[in-house]
Amino acid sequence: MKRVKACLNSNCTEYKRTYYKESDEYCVKCGAKLSYVCKHPKCFKQIPNDVKENYCPVHIAERQDKKEKRGEAVKKIGGGILAVGGLAITVGKAAIDIVKKK
Repeated sequence: MKRVKACLNSNCTEYKRTYYKESDEYCVKCGAKLSYVCKHPKCFKQIPNDVKENYCPVHIAERQDKKEKRGEAVKKIGGGILAVGGLAITVGKAAIDIVKKK
C-alpha cells in the first residue's frame, strides 16, 4: 500500500475530501503544499515525511489489536473444531465396534 497526501488547508474545498498520489506536490484547487496523512477513512492526521507508515500511531495500534483478536478467535474456533472432530471419531469408533460384535 502506498502512502497518500492531502491538502491540509482548512479553507480549501478539497480539505478532508481528496487524497492525492505520493508524486503530487501541491493541491490543484488552492495551491497549498500537500502533506502525508493517515489512510484511515475517518482520520486526517498529518504523518511526518520521515515516517514510512500509512497510518497514524493511533490507527496502527488499533489495527494491531484487531489482528491479535482475529488470531485468538481463530485459535479458539480451531480448538472447538478439533474437539468436535475428536468426539465424532470416538463415537464413530464405538459404533463400528458395536457393529463388529454383532
